[in-house]
Amino acid sequence: MIPPESLPGFQDIVLSDKRIKEDVHLRELADKIQDAISRNKFMIHFGMYSAIQDAEMTAPSTAALR
Repeated sequence: MIPPESLPGFQDIVLSDKRIKEDVHLRELADKIQDAISRNKFMIHFGMYSAIQDAEMTAPSTAALR
C-alpha cells in the first residue's frame, strides 16, 4: 500500500523509465498514480495491477496482501 505522500516519488520512477513511450502498461500506471495523487488516495500496487483505496483506510485486508 502506497500512501498519498509517497505517490509523487513513485510517479517519478515510473515516468523516468525509458520504456514509458512504448509500454501502454507503464502509461496506464502513470495515469492511475496521477489520479490517486489528484484525489489524495492510497494506492495498492500488485505488479502491473493497481487499485486506488480511500485514504481513510488504515490497513489492507489479508485478501489484498495475497
